[in-house]
Amino acid sequence: MSENYFTWRSAVAEQAKHMTGLENEMVDAANDKVLQDQYFYEQLTPQQAAQRLMQNHKATAR
Repeated sequence: MSENYFTWRSAVAEQAKHMTGLENEMVDAANDKVLQDQYFYEQLTPQQAAQRLMQNHKATAR
């Protein structure tokens, strides 16, 4: 696994924390396969990935 992926994943966690005030809960709860797809295939920025995590979190919370 690429070291850059783990750096990116940490940045996603930081963005999610900034948006929600939650620590790494959303990123830790996210399926690693989803995050890997967002990084390697979709090439989302950390902010885009964090926003998508928030959208998915809100959708499942309903």
